[in-house]
Amino acid sequence: MRKISILVIFLIIKLSCFGQYENFTNQIIPHKNLFKKIFGDFNPVTFETIQTSDGIQKVPYGFKFNSTETSIEYYRSKQAELNDSSCSKFIILGSIFFIKGHFINDFACDMDISSLNVYFGSFNNQKYILITGINCGSGSSTTTIILNLFNVTNKNHIIYYPLWSKYGGLSSFGDFNGDGCLDFFEVRNFKEQFFYKGTVMSLKEGKFLPFHQNNYFIIFKYDGNSIITLTKNWFN
Repeated sequence: MRKISILVIFLIIKLSCFGQYENFTNQIIPHKNLFKKIFGDFNPVTFETIQTSDGIQKVPYGFKFNSTETSIEYYRSKQAELNDSSCSKFIILGSIFFIKGHFINDFACDMDISSLNVYFGSFNNQKYILITGINCGSGSSTTTIILNLFNVTNKNHIIYYPLWSKYGGLSSFGDFNGDGCLDFFEVRNFKEQFFYKGTVMSLKEGKFLPFHQNNYFIIFKYDGNSIITLTKNWFN
């Protein structure tokens, strides 16, 4: 019982930390959010049977998003298949997308089901599904947000953009430079603790690439409570 209570408290803290980052970018560069939340949960639908010290147990590894608005599934690696080559996958509107090889050291291979949020948005006649979440690690993992962006305009040819950012969320996307291209505000650690650098990545030629070699940036300090802009070389 005590273990369950500790777990519940941990999840509440973890989710409250994650939730406050959804509009983080708007505090630095206010703009209109492109995405709206699709309400629903990822419920377990596929299980594997494993032997533990407490006996045989059924452990979920496949989850389906219970929404009538879209069709999304997420599959973790089975416990029996855990090794250096294992990784999770998404099934979006029937198309399979493997996470393996898309993130540094494959840190996004195992995402926390309780942290996953789904959004829908459109930009320049293109339709997108955004799935945000955190990995199943600890410590700084709660501030590193994984942003799985899918262009679902053509359901027969869905495009996957794997992205991540410190304190990222639905407000990380917009047209920040006014050039008509979808942008991603990418935040990384900068030198000292609590210092960060935000730059613009523009979607051009099928990839999110640095806009003008990242000559445009914002350096700020964030200690978990307040944001202080230190240097700002931004668009007019």
